[in-house]
Amino acid sequence: MGHGAGKKIYQKLGNKIDGLTVRTPHNEAFYQILRAIFSSAEAELFIKMPYSLSNLGRIEKITRYKKIELQKLLAGMCAKGLVMDLWLNGEYIYIPSPMFVGIFEFTMMRTGENLDVKKWAKLFNEYLHNDDSFYAANFEKGEQVSIMRALPHEKAVTISNYIEILDHKIANLYKQHWKLTKLGLMPALFVINMAGKIVFSYYSKSMKDIPANDLIIRFFDIET
Repeated sequence: MGHGAGKKIYQKLGNKIDGLTVRTPHNEAFYQILRAIFSSAEAELFIKMPYSLSNLGRIEKITRYKKIELQKLLAGMCAKGLVMDLWLNGEYIYIPSPMFVGIFEFTMMRTGENLDVKKWAKLFNEYLHNDDSFYAANFEKGEQVSIMRALPHEKAVTISNYIEILDHKIANLYKQHWKLTKLGLMPALFVINMAGKIVFSYYSKSMKDIPANDLIIRFFDIET
């Protein structure tokens, strides 16, 4: 594949990801992320995949890939978190992962050998913090639903079968701030030592108000 053709594929891939649940404005850091975690073959399949949950047969029909090749590519992409798979009614259902919450989280949680995690972390950091384009694309027009906020459909949750991660009583104990204009709690970050003592706390004023990594790591060094 020539350089020009390869560049065009990643531009199309960027457009496809931008059309999912979270806006992803394009810049050089964004394209470097895509090149680092998608092979050209994975990029081509991702572009052709339907946006909605689909079984193997539907994806095969839409993309016109041969079944064996398609299964192999999907297996690899699911292992990398580029595609999500669900086991429903005796078969796997697939859907392309958005950048957030999806590709970013799954990429940074990968384990094993020969993974360039430092490079990925640097690229994601550059994309999210070198300018405000990502936050502007997702928050500047008064959006009321944050990509960081879970909004469960309560009627779909069986009372006897759920895990409560953080209820309002715990949030109150941590004195987590909230704003009516933001429709909920502001982000808060805590470092808690093995004795259960809070050694560092940071209350954000907005979704993009995040403490520097060096500041947080310093407290880990102190505790160890």
